[in-house]
Amino acid sequence: MSLLIGLIAAAVILFQTQYVAMSIAWALTHGAGIFSFRSFLPSALALCILWAGWFLIKYKARRNRNALTLAFSFAVVIAVEAIAPITPLKAHLQQQTINNVQVQNVSDEHLLSANGHLIGIRLVYDVTFPRAGAYSISPSQYSLLSGETELYPLQFGRFLRVSVEPEPISGASQLNKRSFAANTLYRFVFDSVPNFLFYDETRNSYCVYIQPNTNYSNDDVLSGIARADDAQRRTSIQVDGPTSFTERVVVSEYTTRNPYSVKDIYDGAISEGAAPCGF
Repeated sequence: MSLLIGLIAAAVILFQTQYVAMSIAWALTHGAGIFSFRSFLPSALALCILWAGWFLIKYKARRNRNALTLAFSFAVVIAVEAIAPITPLKAHLQQQTINNVQVQNVSDEHLLSANGHLIGIRLVYDVTFPRAGAYSISPSQYSLLSGETELYPLQFGRFLRVSVEPEPISGASQLNKRSFAANTLYRFVFDSVPNFLFYDETRNSYCVYIQPNTNYSNDDVLSGIARADDAQRRTSIQVDGPTSFTERVVVSEYTTRNPYSVKDIYDGAISEGAAPCGF
């Protein structure tokens, strides 16, 4: 019976650490070499402790061997669950948290320069996380409500500034994962601009980068800007977890209340003195 308990506990440990094996396989296929096997050491150590304890109980304990083996195996399994950075149970709990993130009070407004020129879209929304942890939450690239496809430079896919109040528990205000407290109302502000518009911090001014390529020319982009009308846009607010073992979830779909025109934004940038970017 004690052998069966040990085998079951070993199987549970291998199940708990299955993501380690997956990471090793990924590392090997991407050229990490044999040193990637070092990540399996915690699993190997847990199995060594399990079987060392099993042999000690089997040959030293005079009574209640099955009960002692069961208690010891259970303790090792719990320790692995507590220490391992990611297990199937932790991934499941993280996914449940992501699925239940609450987004509310979503609104948009015209993003204006210091001189009052339209330069983009400001999106504001409140977020509450049901469990503390590290998350990434941001709107997707804006698309036209009409469904028409725009040239890449005209798409609203660049985040100019991001702010969160109150400040996350740790980390700088970036679009990567930061740590958030549970059941705390966070207000996010995302300032988005068309892909052609950059802010040159060295000159403290805006600049324009059309990025012509084999798919479109500089004239194609300028022509598209000249023809652009005011239009509402849609976006989706997405949440991602702290590891690659959870799925990104769209927690809110939003259509802007205000229409936006890339022509007005381009004209506003030019009025701000925006020149071609020097890169």
